[in-house]
Order: sequence, then C-alpha cells, then structure tokens
Amino acid sequence: MTLGVFHQVYTRPKATEEAIKSFRQFHPDNPYVLICDGGKSFHRISKRYNCLYVHEEDNLGYRDHTHSSGIYGMTKEEVLEWLRRFRLACTLCNTDHILMMEDDILIRGEIHVPEEWEFAGQAKPGNLLQEPFMEYLTEKYGVEWNVNYYGTGGGSIFNAKTFLENYERVIKIFDEEFDYIKENQAEIIETAMLCHDGLIQDGFGDTTWSYYLYNIFSVSSPSLHYLSIFRRLRDIIRENVNEDNIWLQAWLNVHSYDTVLDWHNHTSPYHGYIALEPQDTTTEFENWEVKNECGNIYFGNGNVRHRVVNNSNYTGKRITIGFDVIPESTFEHGRPTKQYGAMPLL
Repeated sequence: MTLGVFHQVYTRPKATEEAIKSFRQFHPDNPYVLICDGGKSFHRISKRYNCLYVHEEDNLGYRDHTHSSGIYGMTKEEVLEWLRRFRLACTLCNTDHILMMEDDILIRGEIHVPEEWEFAGQAKPGNLLQEPFMEYLTEKYGVEWNVNYYGTGGGSIFNAKTFLENYERVIKIFDEEFDYIKENQAEIIETAMLCHDGLIQDGFGDTTWSYYLYNIFSVSSPSLHYLSIFRRLRDIIRENVNEDNIWLQAWLNVHSYDTVLDWHNHTSPYHGYIALEPQDTTTEFENWEVKNECGNIYFGNGNVRHRVVNNSNYTGKRITIGFDVIPESTFEHGRPTKQYGAMPLL
C-alpha cells in the first residue's frame, strides 16, 4: 500500500508546518501535495519538507449559516473546483490511497492502510442523510448504501484509484443535481403563481403579510418540485439547528418593483428565504448584504433587520419563499406563537 497526502492551506503557516512535521516524522518520503487556497505563499515550507506545492488564486474556504454572503457551504462551482484540486493531488501523488490532511491534524504514528479499504475516517452518525435523498440517488445512479450518514473530514484516507476512476461520474452528478431550481424555474414559478392567485381568491389578501396563516409547502401540494425544495431546505435546517423538535413556517413573497419589502425583522430564532425569481435585487442586512441569484437559499438568525433593494428597473415579479424556523424550546403555551401554518420537520 502506498500513501500520499492532500493538504489545502490558507494563512496559518505555523499550524501548517506542525501538521506537516508530524507526518514527516513517520513518513519522510511519501508524496505530499500542498495546495494554497488563495492565501499567503507556502513555498518555503513546501520546499523545507519536500512537498509538491500548488498555489491557487481563488479562495474556496467554507461558510456556515452565519456567513455574511448568505451562502451556506459552497457553490456548485466551488465544489467542482475542490474536486478538481483533490483529483490533481491524487494524480501527482500516484499512490493507492491519499490522506486528506488539515492544519489541526496530528500524526502520532506510522499509518498502515489495508489495500482493500475504500476510505477510513471519523464516523459522524449525527450527520444524517435523509431517506428521500438516499432513495433518489439509489434509483437514479444505482448507489448502494452501507450507512445513512456522512463524515470523512480532516484526517480521512481515501482510495485514490477509486476516486480517479469515478471522478467524471461524480462531476456529472454534481453538475446535473446542484442547480435544481435554476433548471426547473419555469415550472416552479408557474406553481408559485397558481398558489398565489388561489390564496388571494380565498381571501388571504397579501401572501406575505398573511404568512402565519398558511404554509406554501402544503398549499403547493402535490408539486414534486416543491417537495424537492422542501427536502433540501429540511436538510439544511437539520444540519444547523441542534434540536429534535423543529417547526417550519413558510410563505410566498410576490412583489413588483415598487412593493419590495422595506426594513423589518423576524421574531423567530432563525429566518431565511429561497430565491425563485429574485430579479436584479440585493437583500441588505444590518452589517452585510446578499446579491440575490436564482436558486440561492439564505439561512441565518431571525432577529436581524433586513430589506430588499432594487439594483435596476424590472417589470416582472420578484418571487421568493420566506421561512421561519421555530425550535420547540421557544414555544409559548405549547405552540409556535401566531404561526398557524407551521409544520414539523420530521
């Protein structure tokens, strides 16, 4: 068994050097690929410890749900770029397996990996994969599952040959599945307007200010597109809210150029929105702003004042799904306060 290393770094040279030293103590000659993620140069450290060094100008980083951009995790383009870098490391190392090293990983002994292992990493049973997601990938791509969670963070070891053999397939899946809302926008908006007009006819008035009286994910039933959006939103919320019992209130915002929302906030602990047809708008928060793009999901704290700003003239409707997330720990009198359309996130 041969072992190489993929180590992406940014701006912490001392931590990077200590991590590399711990590996080199037991594996002085193994291929080691150091890739800079748009930060300061690590050329000297790379040379000192016999590493192959690649300096990338673009910073991928990582965003949690509090990030000022409003983007959770990575964009599709960033995911594809990360996979390209990992493939580059696998190719340069030309080893059976590859270790995904990070600055906070300490190697305490010589690493022995059985040749038949596909990967080894930290088990994270709490990072659950949702059943509909697993069933979808099984039905469409023939994926066979042996666990229902994901893990493999820093310190994980992958079968490099298996990854390289399946790289094009992995890229194809990400390319086809990532932009669901963009690819199905016309049908999603058609359903949105049918729901909007139906609610108005039924006496709900403005669908934004009647937000607490209905839930767009029940009104839009049996749309499979809205079911897919709901499942994706549910997964994001479950990944970021560490409570068992969570309720979701979701509504439809349909506004013209001169009726977009001014400064306001939400009393729920968490709030967000999904851009179906954002037009040329920006959502301004108190300390940051988000340039709205079709398909983006924003998720953050609910008590932050924000408003919508038009960047240029447009004649159509700006359409988003707004949502509040209410953990059971915040209930008053045993129920979400004035959220009559709230549904449980099972």
